[in-house]
Amino acid sequence: MAVAISMKFHLFDLAGFIGVLLIVVAYLLLQLDKLPSSSPRYSLLNAAGALFIIVYRGGVLVFDQLARFMAITYLPERFSAKHRD
Repeated sequence: MAVAISMKFHLFDLAGFIGVLLIVVAYLLLQLDKLPSSSPRYSLLNAAGALFIIVYRGGVLVFDQLARFMAITYLPERFSAKHRD
Protein backbone atom coordinates (compact mmCIF):
# COMPACT_ATOMS: atom_id res chain seq x y z
CA MET A 1 0.00 0.00 0.00
CA ALA A 2 1.43 3.37 -1.03
CA VAL A 3 1.41 6.25 1.41
CA ALA A 4 1.49 9.79 0.10
CA ILE A 5 3.59 12.18 2.13
CA SER A 6 2.93 15.85 1.71
CA MET A 7 5.30 18.52 2.97
CA LYS A 8 4.78 22.23 2.63
CA PHE A 9 7.96 24.24 2.23
CA HIS A 10 7.44 27.85 3.33
CA LEU A 11 9.62 30.93 2.99
CA PHE A 12 10.64 30.65 6.66
CA ASP A 13 11.78 27.07 6.02
CA LEU A 14 13.93 28.30 3.14
CA ALA A 15 15.49 30.96 5.39
CA GLY A 16 16.37 28.33 7.99
CA PHE A 17 17.81 26.01 5.34
CA ILE A 18 19.97 28.80 3.90
CA GLY A 19 21.15 29.74 7.40
CA VAL A 20 22.26 26.22 8.23
CA LEU A 21 23.90 25.89 4.82
CA LEU A 22 25.91 29.10 5.33
CA ILE A 23 27.17 27.94 8.72
CA VAL A 24 28.10 24.50 7.39
CA VAL A 25 29.93 26.04 4.42
CA ALA A 26 31.85 28.37 6.76
CA TYR A 27 32.83 25.40 8.94
CA LEU A 28 33.83 23.32 5.91
CA LEU A 29 36.02 26.11 4.53
CA LEU A 30 37.60 26.50 7.96
CA GLN A 31 38.36 22.77 8.21
CA LEU A 32 39.82 22.68 4.71
CA ASP A 33 42.10 25.63 5.55
CA LYS A 34 40.50 27.68 2.81
CA LEU A 35 39.25 30.34 5.20
CA PRO A 36 40.95 31.33 8.48
CA SER A 37 38.78 31.88 11.54
CA SER A 38 40.18 35.41 11.83
CA SER A 39 38.85 36.29 8.37
CA PRO A 40 35.97 38.77 8.13
CA ARG A 41 34.38 36.48 5.53
CA TYR A 42 34.24 33.64 8.06
CA SER A 43 32.54 35.90 10.59
CA LEU A 44 30.18 37.22 7.93
CA LEU A 45 29.17 33.70 6.85
CA ASN A 46 28.47 32.73 10.46
CA ALA A 47 26.59 35.95 11.20
CA ALA A 48 24.48 35.68 8.05
CA GLY A 49 23.73 32.03 8.80
CA ALA A 50 22.69 32.87 12.35
CA LEU A 51 20.48 35.71 11.10
CA PHE A 52 18.70 33.40 8.66
CA ILE A 53 18.16 30.84 11.41
CA ILE A 54 16.75 33.56 13.69
CA VAL A 55 14.37 34.63 10.90
CA TYR A 56 13.28 31.00 10.50
CA ARG A 57 12.82 30.50 14.23
CA GLY A 58 11.05 33.84 14.60
CA GLY A 59 8.61 32.96 11.85
CA VAL A 60 7.88 29.62 13.44
CA LEU A 61 7.36 31.25 16.82
CA VAL A 62 4.98 33.85 15.39
CA PHE A 63 2.80 31.20 13.77
CA ASP A 64 2.99 28.99 16.86
CA GLN A 65 1.86 31.80 19.14
CA LEU A 66 -0.92 32.74 16.72
CA ALA A 67 -2.19 29.14 16.73
CA ARG A 68 -2.09 29.03 20.53
CA PHE A 69 -3.99 32.31 20.80
CA MET A 70 -6.65 31.07 18.41
CA ALA A 71 -6.98 27.80 20.32
CA ILE A 72 -7.21 29.54 23.70
CA THR A 73 -9.88 31.94 22.49
CA TYR A 74 -11.88 29.40 20.48
CA LEU A 75 -11.86 26.26 22.63
CA PRO A 76 -13.55 27.66 25.74
CA GLU A 77 -16.32 29.06 23.56
CA ARG A 78 -16.66 25.75 21.75
CA PHE A 79 -17.05 23.72 24.93
CA SER A 80 -19.16 26.18 26.90
CA ALA A 81 -22.61 25.21 28.19
CA LYS A 82 -24.53 27.22 25.58
CA HIS A 83 -23.06 25.12 22.78
CA ARG A 84 -24.06 21.80 24.37
CA ASP A 85 -27.78 22.30 23.63
